[in-house]
Amino acid sequence: MKHDPPVDYRGKRYDHTLLLIRARDILLMEAARYFPSGSARETAKKILDALKVYRNGRWNRDRVAPSPPEYADYRLLFFAILTLHDHLPCDRVVRAAVARARQ
Repeated sequence: MKHDPPVDYRGKRYDHTLLLIRARDILLMEAARYFPSGSARETAKKILDALKVYRNGRWNRDRVAPSPPEYADYRLLFFAILTLHDHLPCDRVVRAAVARARQ
């Protein structure tokens, strides 16, 4: 029985985690529309810079507010991204999402 697959989730991600990752990627692809640029790398850098500013500023007030903010721009997307998982995605993840958005 050495070659039987494990019955638990060792080495795999739970479906819930995969859904959160997919939702984050979709939100990042939508955010790319607000930061047009000549290259995907530059767009990803702009998104990450703006996300860092939001994370270190308004996010601290928005996350404890009794109701979601009523933004009409990319900050609503940033709110949703950080609500899914309260940390900044890495550059590689953002670049991949931007590249998919440009296809």
